Parts: sequence; structure tokens; C-alpha cells
Amino acid sequence: MFIVQYSQDSKIETKSLYHLRDLGVISDPLSNKDRIFLKRLERVWGNPRFLRDQMKRMPITRRKTLVATADLETKWERYAMSRYLGQEPGTRLPIKQVATEIRNLFGFNPTKSRLEKIRNRARKRRSRDPKHSIPPAQETGT
Repeated sequence: MFIVQYSQDSKIETKSLYHLRDLGVISDPLSNKDRIFLKRLERVWGNPRFLRDQMKRMPITRRKTLVATADLETKWERYAMSRYLGQEPGTRLPIKQVATEIRNLFGFNPTKSRLEKIRNRARKRRSRDPKHSIPPAQETGT
């Protein structure tokens, strides 16, 4: 049985199965040992207890970034999100500039609508984070 066939009925996504293959944990096609291992892995896959144990070893900033970008499938989307989240408060980062960076780094033109969605998500997240809020102007004592 090949990874693609196995992934159709598995809780584990195809990309993760290929990553396990690239790490040398399983082979493609899957051996009987691989299938037994994967069936056991599926029993704990996504379990909050195990996710919590894995994440507690990460620094808090890495955990927050991971949660914020968990649903972003591609590297370029995660790159765009990190660019908008890392933006200095009070500065502007035009979509055209991020699109140009992505074109230079990843070799294709991202859609404006997708970049807008990512930018808006980053703005919403930043607005809820007190670290990124712009402090009010201080009054002078006259």
C-alpha cells in the first residue's frame, strides 16, 4: 500500500505522512510494520494532551506564531503572515511590497485577495496584542 492510498482513510494528512517518509520513519510503499506504527500513531494524533506536552517545550513566541499560522498551508502564506506580524507599530507595509518579496523568494505572484486576507488576520491579531498597540500621546504638564 502506498502513502496516497493510506492517507485516504487516515486521520494523518498526506503531507505529514510524506514528512514521516522524508525523515526515514516510514517507507513508501508502506510495509506491515509501517502500517502498524501508523495505526498506533493515529490513536494519539491530535490529542490535546500530547500537543500540549510538545508545545510546552517551545518558547511562548514560537507557540503563538504556530497557533496563528497553523491553518496556513504554504510557506509563502506563513512568510506573508510573519512579515505583517513583525511589522513595527505605526509603520506601513504595502501589499505590493510583500507581493514583490514573495515573487523574488518563491518565484510566483500571489493573489492580491489572499494577501489581503492574511494582512487583515495579522491586523486583527496585532490589535488584540497589547505589545503591538501604539501608546497614547503623553500629555505635557503645562
